[in-house]
Amino acid sequence: MVWRDPIDKKQGVAPLNYSILNNTYKIDPAKTPYERKKDLHDWLENLAKMWGSKNEWWISGAIALSMITNTYPRTNTNTDIALIRKKDLLEHMVKQAEEYNLFLFRRLRSYKISKNDPIKYEVYRPISIEDAINDYWKNRNLQFCSVDNYGNIIPENSIDTRIKLYLHHTNKHNKLISSEKNLNIGEINPRYLPNQTIYETNDNKKILIVNINYIRHIKEKMLSNWRWSKNPKHQQDMERILLFLNEHPAYSSPLPENLAEKLAT
Repeated sequence: MVWRDPIDKKQGVAPLNYSILNNTYKIDPAKTPYERKKDLHDWLENLAKMWGSKNEWWISGAIALSMITNTYPRTNTNTDIALIRKKDLLEHMVKQAEEYNLFLFRRLRSYKISKNDPIKYEVYRPISIEDAINDYWKNRNLQFCSVDNYGNIIPENSIDTRIKLYLHHTNKHNKLISSEKNLNIGEINPRYLPNQTIYETNDNKKILIVNINYIRHIKEKMLSNWRWSKNPKHQQDMERILLFLNEHPAYSSPLPENLAEKLAT
């Protein structure tokens, strides 16, 4: 149990290390692409309700790739968010997420006993907003984790139980730099983070989406690193990206203004 006080959950999460065992990370639910698309749109509705009143964060990763390419090969994945490292933005996100039983943690470790082990072991520790903001390089691997009604971190990976944050900051040369040093992402081209809406609720809460070349940039970094280079899903994602850019060369530049309208059809 993660609660400081099981009687009063508003006291938040106790500052301890929490180990979880994930034995479903290699198992993707048997769903059709239509069902996965519906799951994703339902989740985007919740994301918009949580954070849609604020800008300076963008859907990225597998979800963004699915929305841009209109392909839905899996839903057993994290939700990836690119965002500007600002205290007021993170305060807003943390406050709203906790209403949905999502709490901010730093993942300390993730490992398997053997290469083909169907079980993945992970260690998480809650992190304060101040620590997340103030130390660019130490406090990476930040994630919102879903906590169930019994106070346990839900071990299964899915789009609504794990939200991974990629924070970016401006350096002394006024360049936008990724704080996710683990991947050595480095400088971020500002055009990778356009003011482009991918989803909007009836009450005008919006979700922005990264440029597909941002996803390509991260996948290239992953595939050049021995830790991720042999992972089939990253190779498959790169194939999807290259196929899409070959069929839609205009998307190599900033996303067209009517992207959301196209994807809704």
